[in-house]
Amino acid sequence: MSERIDDKIENYFGGLKPEQLGLKEKINVSSVKKLGQGSSNINYLVVANNKNFIFRMSAHSENKVKLKREYVGLNAIASLKISPKPLFFDDSGKKFENEILVLEYVAGDKIALKNLDNSMIKQLAQI
Repeated sequence: MSERIDDKIENYFGGLKPEQLGLKEKINVSSVKKLGQGSSNINYLVVANNKNFIFRMSAHSENKVKLKREYVGLNAIASLKISPKPLFFDDSGKKFENEILVLEYVAGDKIALKNLDNSMIKQLAQI
């Protein structure tokens, strides 16, 4: 019998170094919940050490660069504090066939361009 995806994600997190998630203690996952699936990603909410994380997995194994580009882009705008902080990217294929991106969880509504002032939009364009 194959391992359930929730269990696989929990085991994956358990094998990470706490520093990779900005934690100081051994990782203890209390829950994994599927948030939804878009056209190219599947998103899960992972609660570990009383903190929330987003586990994003590419929905298509043939598109091997999309999440990498997202990771690079999110790192480029991290200082603007308008997006979740990317914690790490994994395309090793050791645990999951598809690319993995782990992000900090940001509670609230989706960020829309209407929420950005002109200086933020100019900074985004320059980046």
